[in-house]
Amino acid sequence: MVSGARDETFPSLLRRSRLRAGLTIARLAEQINFSRSHLNNLELGHRGCPAELVPILDRELAAEGDLVRAWEADEEMKRREFLLAGATVVVPIAPSRPTGAGAEHDPLAGELRRSLLARRSVGAARAVDAAQLVRDIRAAHTLYHRAEYAAAFRMLPGVVAEAETLVVEAEGSGHAHRLLALAYLAASKLAAKVGDRELDRVVADRALSSARIAGDRALCAVTQLQIASALLNLPGRRDEAEAAADSAGEELAHANTPEDAAAISARGTVLLFKATVAGRGGRAAESARWLHKAADVARTFGRDGNELWTAFGPTNVALHRVAIFNALGRPEEAIAAAARINTSRLPASLLGRRAQVHLDLATAFTPSGQQDAAAVLHLLEAERLAPQALHVNHRPRGLLAELMRRERRTVTPGLRALAERSGVRA
Repeated sequence: MVSGARDETFPSLLRRSRLRAGLTIARLAEQINFSRSHLNNLELGHRGCPAELVPILDRELAAEGDLVRAWEADEEMKRREFLLAGATVVVPIAPSRPTGAGAEHDPLAGELRRSLLARRSVGAARAVDAAQLVRDIRAAHTLYHRAEYAAAFRMLPGVVAEAETLVVEAEGSGHAHRLLALAYLAASKLAAKVGDRELDRVVADRALSSARIAGDRALCAVTQLQIASALLNLPGRRDEAEAAADSAGEELAHANTPEDAAAISARGTVLLFKATVAGRGGRAAESARWLHKAADVARTFGRDGNELWTAFGPTNVALHRVAIFNALGRPEEAIAAAARINTSRLPASLLGRRAQVHLDLATAFTPSGQQDAAAVLHLLEAERLAPQALHVNHRPRGLLAELMRRERRTVTPGLRALAERSGVRA
């Protein structure tokens, strides 16, 4: 038996047990069929250990239950810290404005940032209506997917506060933590949309913590991917983003229940993210392989859905293919791929996704400088479908700024008014 287990955290005891057994990380990872990098992160305390892996590690390292007890003690401590967090607890993140072209929209996101970075005391005067909270969380995600971002920003601080209060009232139940994870997930996506990358990362990490407590593997994978997406958009963090995506895949690989629609959608979304990372890194062949795997999953899934708010399905795979061609600097192929997409197959609420193909086409037409009229037409169509997809999202606003720098009024007569509506100055 390993002595002193009760006085150690799970990561430190895991490392000591491995060394005592005379195993390298690589050898242990091979024995338990687990990722070497993820195992290293477990020992460093950078990642939480999946519950089903703990007894396997305990058995392989002959820890006689000590690793299980250390893990349980750590999880209980996390629950207590979460429930006892008061108004003075502030996330250690440097104050910053959103980065990128959407920075001038900071007032839209300001209340969300303030409400999330300083946790409140959560002793509510009235009990939280859990059924209403479920409806509110669904409404917040729907507003996001409809590209009604301003309404979602106004709604989410209250929704997050209600979800945090429910966690306390329900004494940290799995259901309450699942709702909190979903509320944090919506907040993280909104932060990403206006380019507040650090807030995106912090809130996504909170979402993952609650998803882990809830024991929802598919939701763990989706929130892990949101962290990966935030890291991908931070300078010099691409390797960490890829590691986070690998961890998302492992969340699903170690699930011990048959895959349902949520798990299939999460798995397909992981593959799309891997394809995107490879595309941004210029690794065309690798990106194509991941896209092919995602397309296979989508064909098996058989429809365009929105399980766990992933929008996964055949059409979303096609949309990612267009974006990846753009990332690889192959605009002609992006334009050809976009021509084959029928966005009417998407669920009606996914207006932001419907607008995305026009934003991607505008991206494809912009670099040459010879097709600005076509780029503007697609931006106008995106605005018609979902105005805030253009007015708030920092990426298309960057396109508008570039088009305005070389404006030719006789060629692009609608550009200046469109830029003014989006708050992009000439």
